[in-house]
Amino acid sequence: MGRKQIKKTGSAAKKHWKVSEKVILIVAILLLLLGGIAIAGRVMVSTRFLGDSTLQDGQLSADIQTPSELQGRLLNLLVVGVSDDPEERESTKLTDTIMVVSVNIEDQKVNILQIPRDTYVGDETANHKINAIYGQNPDNWDYAGLDGLSQMIYDQFQVTIDHYVTIQMDGFRDMIDAIGGVTMDVPVDMELNGTYVEAGTQTLNGDQAIAVVRTRNVYANADIGRLQTQKIFMSALLEKVMSLSVDQMASLVPTLLGYMTTDLTVEDCLGLYYLVRGMTSDDITAVTCPGEGVTVSGQSCWGLYHERTAIILNELFRPFAETPDISSDDLGIYDVVAEPYISEDEDFGLGTMTDYASE
Repeated sequence: MGRKQIKKTGSAAKKHWKVSEKVILIVAILLLLLGGIAIAGRVMVSTRFLGDSTLQDGQLSADIQTPSELQGRLLNLLVVGVSDDPEERESTKLTDTIMVVSVNIEDQKVNILQIPRDTYVGDETANHKINAIYGQNPDNWDYAGLDGLSQMIYDQFQVTIDHYVTIQMDGFRDMIDAIGGVTMDVPVDMELNGTYVEAGTQTLNGDQAIAVVRTRNVYANADIGRLQTQKIFMSALLEKVMSLSVDQMASLVPTLLGYMTTDLTVEDCLGLYYLVRGMTSDDITAVTCPGEGVTVSGQSCWGLYHERTAIILNELFRPFAETPDISSDDLGIYDVVAEPYISEDEDFGLGTMTDYASE
């Protein structure tokens, strides 16, 4: 299909194709991980860290990785946020955040594809949603664990996966405390599970930060109000991360490693950290897979749009001639919703991290 140029302006469109509030948090954590490992581990560049227990052979399949002719120019990371917070749910290993972080090494750009956790995957999971794959038993399901999740993403989007990072989201509290808190202007008084936060500029500890990003009953517009507060918090968090000294970054490694698994080596982290560190937020673009909500067998799922998804993938995730454009027919997306007509002047609302932080 011919490549459709995507415009990146228009606040109304941004609200429609909004990036999840957790994306900026994950990016901040990922930068912390890369930086801390890179700084603390210079003398052990070949070291690998704790691998993910759900991988069948201990590593991702070579069949879904970037071809050799593009290695050194393009690198794709599968980044997964796993939530086992006992305050939220029982231990089910649901993946609350799933995204592909595509690093264009040649052009020094980062593009992030957020895959909604409720994305419909047919009968490949009991709840029909992609977020259940990671916790499934490989003896009972074709797609299970990190193997199955990475394979599903490759099958649906034809995007290669070279490495992975999993992050336990219940480490959020400890991470905020480890960096000395986050300073922000809290818009309203709020309370969550006995933790009270007053309105005004202050430095939040871990418990207070959780209250700020989770509370929604204090806003007249509920989730919309919470989303705006979360964006303010994530912007403040990213600013704090970028301000940390070498010694502070190194001191965070023990805390952070307890909440992650990855197949990256220290050498990999060094390269990625210094590449990303030299970028500005204008060099980082984030987009959520377009679609709409649909109910299937009593489950509320996210049905993906074929054409719009193909356009986004071609624009952001297939930057070189060796990764030729794909058509919507090439994707393995499940056909569960009717996609609206795409007008010639449609604004897809792609925005850089600067755009989202400044709203």
